[in-house]
Amino acid sequence: MRKFLLAGLCSLAAPFLAHSQCVADPLIGSNWAYNIHTPSGGVAAIGTFRAISPGFLDVVETLNNNGAVTRQAHVNGRYILNQDCRGGEIMIMLSRAAVQLEFYLADGGLEMKFASDSWTGYIAPAVVAQRNPVGRTDDAVFTGRARRLTPGPVSLPFACPAGTTNPLNVLAATTYSFAAANYGNPLHPALGYPSFLGGDTVVAGIFDATVSPIIFGGLQGNLAVTQTIARESVLAGQQPGGITRQVQSTGRFIINPDCTGGELIINTNRFAVQYEFVFAAANFSEMFLLADSTDSALLYGDAKKF
Repeated sequence: MRKFLLAGLCSLAAPFLAHSQCVADPLIGSNWAYNIHTPSGGVAAIGTFRAISPGFLDVVETLNNNGAVTRQAHVNGRYILNQDCRGGEIMIMLSRAAVQLEFYLADGGLEMKFASDSWTGYIAPAVVAQRNPVGRTDDAVFTGRARRLTPGPVSLPFACPAGTTNPLNVLAATTYSFAAANYGNPLHPALGYPSFLGGDTVVAGIFDATVSPIIFGGLQGNLAVTQTIARESVLAGQQPGGITRQVQSTGRFIINPDCTGGELIINTNRFAVQYEFVFAAANFSEMFLLADSTDSALLYGDAKKF
């Protein structure tokens, strides 16, 4: 599997500015959660954006670029709508590179479907030598989706429910099913040794979230997890593959102060995976997940309330 390393500075492609303007902007003032990734793994991002004025986005994102992680960065974004108002183009900065996406609205305007409409980044020479000795220079393309967090135009960012005394309580006494996948090279590109979840890996499971008091009057978010992990054998058997079924473990969670997302830490008998997540529904019933620790392979997926 090829994985792409985003690098360099990409200018905004000319076609981005070439569309006719939609008369009634369906995005202005709205809040969205999104996830995008390269189909063969390597680069993925999750985040939220808000259309703060016609054509402009305020974006907060977490990016995993082949093991180089940038967490909750504020970046710029742009959008333009097709004349029929049913889709358009969106540009989001990933670190120093611009990703330009064609999008189509779905589910009554509550969802976007993404596909790259320009090439972004490149395979850096060191990555070519490691993974692609024939020296191909394909650019990275992205797929993904976004979900609207607010049902109609609003002027304020997405926030905690009124009366929330502690953001942890958003997940108190809830259950979510989750799934995540890693497609890619078993060698950790940033550290140069096999990652805990090398090669193609898929994970599915369910967790129960509870909140308990701790010393000095604080609260702690706890997870009781059951998951199944399937991994391919890589590095000539140095990392044996196989399927581990219905592993029971524990974990922790935290919630950002604005309730837009947080972090999950899910343990197994061999390692812990730390996921950054953003809520992808106004009622907190869905999450987009992205592994954001630099010592495990890239995993991305989603979770939905049971």
